[in-house]
Amino acid sequence: MEHCSTLEDFVAVTFDQQCGPAARAAGVVAAPSPGITLDHGGKLLSTGLRGDFELIVRWLKFIYAHRRQLLQLCETQREATLPALGLLSHSLAAPCADAVLWGARLLTHVATRLTVVQPQMLADWFDAQGLAALVGAWRTHPDLHAIGSLLPLVPPCIDLGPESRLLFFTSTLPSALGDTTAYLSFTLEVMPLLHAADVEREEPACDKTLLYLVQLGLAALREGSEVASTRSLALELLAQLWSLYPEDLEALPMAAPRQPFEAAGTEGEGEAEAGGASGSTSAAVILRALRDATRRAEMDVQVTALTAMVQLFDGFADKEGAEVVASSALFRALGFALLENYHDVALRVFLQRSLSQLLARHPSAAVGSLLRPLLKQAANHGYSNVDFDFYLSVAAHEGLESTHAVQLLQFLADVSVRDALLGRAASVPLLVVVDRFLRHEPLILDYLEVFTERALARLLPEAGGKEASPVAATLVLETLAKLLRVHHSIIDRLSPAIQSAAEAYHKARGREHPGLAALGLSAT
Repeated sequence: MEHCSTLEDFVAVTFDQQCGPAARAAGVVAAPSPGITLDHGGKLLSTGLRGDFELIVRWLKFIYAHRRQLLQLCETQREATLPALGLLSHSLAAPCADAVLWGARLLTHVATRLTVVQPQMLADWFDAQGLAALVGAWRTHPDLHAIGSLLPLVPPCIDLGPESRLLFFTSTLPSALGDTTAYLSFTLEVMPLLHAADVEREEPACDKTLLYLVQLGLAALREGSEVASTRSLALELLAQLWSLYPEDLEALPMAAPRQPFEAAGTEGEGEAEAGGASGSTSAAVILRALRDATRRAEMDVQVTALTAMVQLFDGFADKEGAEVVASSALFRALGFALLENYHDVALRVFLQRSLSQLLARHPSAAVGSLLRPLLKQAANHGYSNVDFDFYLSVAAHEGLESTHAVQLLQFLADVSVRDALLGRAASVPLLVVVDRFLRHEPLILDYLEVFTERALARLLPEAGGKEASPVAATLVLETLAKLLRVHHSIIDRLSPAIQSAAEAYHKARGREHPGLAALGLSAT
């Protein structure tokens, strides 16, 4: 390999060592030919040896093992750079996923090196040939781009400066892809790679590019402009941009949104620099778009928006800077979404489970802000067993304050003694609230005393002699028995009420109430 002085020699020798005998036996190359030309090699990379790619993949792996010599040839012989890139780009057109994989790896290594020595030539190749080949592979082999094997080629090819990245997103990429859905999907995959490149080089983001992408996402969300799946992709892109560049978008004023694929001209740029007509930041506009999407009729769009807000809050919570403001706004938005979609059981369950996970991970969440309106919704529209799993998360959350704890206590205690189906489910978060706040919140004991007197009154015979049903009596007695076991101070406070109820029942019936007698024993 060391004696290869030109790109043609390198291609011929590497091919002959890995594929030569089989290629001559199959009649692909003529014997006794010393090798193949660049054009012939490119054709074989895309079509294989009569459709067989086993040896082609072996050839690509061999070139990858000797990629340093290939890079040295490109550096010392500038005229060899474009032919080398053109040769390897043919591998992206192969129907064989392994051939595409190794071709993409080779191209990425070559491109990364060329950004240092021949950046303009690399950019010209990518615009003229490379992007089209990459998009073809991206469409044909979703399994490869799903594992991140194709798009690492993009960042080194488009980062000559901020203007080159802007041109890529406003002109080059739309021309290669042709429709909004594909554009959004491609951009969703490439943006984390570009962000990683920015962080590695410690370079600021391109504000014009961010603004254009935000505007494009907003344009795709407009009613009637795209199908539901495209709107979901637009929401994902907006959320991703906010997640990757929170401080940039918090400081970036928002102009009126452009139509999809409308190039960023001088008028749009001037409007962006002036802050646009709305005066809102890009982050605020994205949050508004996510909130609006939760009110859409399409279920998948709603779930996409809610999932995006959950993930954004999870990423921003407990951080500093712009993320603090963003996390507070996102949590409020999630709370509003839970209230607005309370009637939809599926969405309510989804949101409550998501919020329960967030509360478990983030003790600083302002959980009390959504409690009062949520309890009002439960009183007006009912509840299910899943709701009490969420109330349990709220009851155990560090951010729950005593004022909100008393509100939750009142609701849970009432359900515990009145609902035959879900009373026992409500008693679990009820006991957590009592155990957490009893020792430092006098209102808890005051309320429990009043609650006990009212609950026990249900066990006493009415004027006509009618008593509470066995199920209703069991709910009251079970709830009070559980409360008595929480702390001795509860026993001291509730014992007089229990004794008084037992005496009143004995006076009315001439006998002891078995449940009250047992409850009295547990209170002594």
